[in-house]
Amino acid sequence: MLTDLFAAAWHHDEPAERHLPARRHAASAVREAACALRGHDYLQHAEQGRMFLRCADCGHETHGWSIDPP
Repeated sequence: MLTDLFAAAWHHDEPAERHLPARRHAASAVREAACALRGHDYLQHAEQGRMFLRCADCGHETHGWSIDPP
């Protein structure tokens, strides 16, 4: 009877997709920690009206610069 209780507690019929947000958050935290230790790997990135640096590993963005069209 006690083993049935433990089996019910450990058996999950939930889809694995339910845990994806937590896994993504954990993976993001690991990447950010790695960048904190060794520094960001910045690449230049531009969007409409803005140019900035974005880390290729964790996605961190600098404040950047406002750019006006010519």
